[in-house]
Amino acid sequence: GYLTIREHLEMPGPLDAVAENALDVPHTAFVHAGLFRKNKDRTPIEVVIRTLDGGVEAEFIGEERPKGLVGRILAPQGGEVLHWDRFLLPSIAQVEYRISERSHIITTAALTPRAPDVTDLFATVAVKAPVPNSILRTVFKPVAMRILKQDMEILRRQTAQVERFGGEDFASTEIDVLGLRIKKLLREAAAGRPSARPEERRIKMLV
Repeated sequence: GYLTIREHLEMPGPLDAVAENALDVPHTAFVHAGLFRKNKDRTPIEVVIRTLDGGVEAEFIGEERPKGLVGRILAPQGGEVLHWDRFLLPSIAQVEYRISERSHIITTAALTPRAPDVTDLFATVAVKAPVPNSILRTVFKPVAMRILKQDMEILRRQTAQVERFGGEDFASTEIDVLGLRIKKLLREAAAGRPSARPEERRIKMLV
């Protein structure tokens, strides 16, 4: 069966920044080095970006099991990862990893703006791994909380810089696969405009 963990965290930053952080794969090799991925171990993969009705999804193809602690817990024997990241209106961020029939993790976070620079994150993490749930809870939850606290610190610094300079002035590249699309979805929803027609795009990136 699955181990289910629920947490409520107060994240520093606006909703779109918190969602983008949760769904940004490249940052994990730097912010969570050793826990999830490592910069020196990054390899090229293909990403399929799909525009959905009221959302967007990125599927990562050819990704090997992350070499950090989380990957070793979920799949001690290694293997290829099936990996999807999703943002669904109005404010759902979802990350899903499947390594085998015995290893599956899906994190669903509902984001609620409390203030312009504060977002409440209500997360449910369901994990299945080839170890007993009693051991999994002892090991996995502290690691997951450490990852979340690292994300909170990065968001805190980003929010402080935005305040310092009086607004956002970000630059994006092709590997920011979901960030700009999340902002676009939120703008269109706020304006009452229908979301874009379903479409698909493929790019290459390092993870």
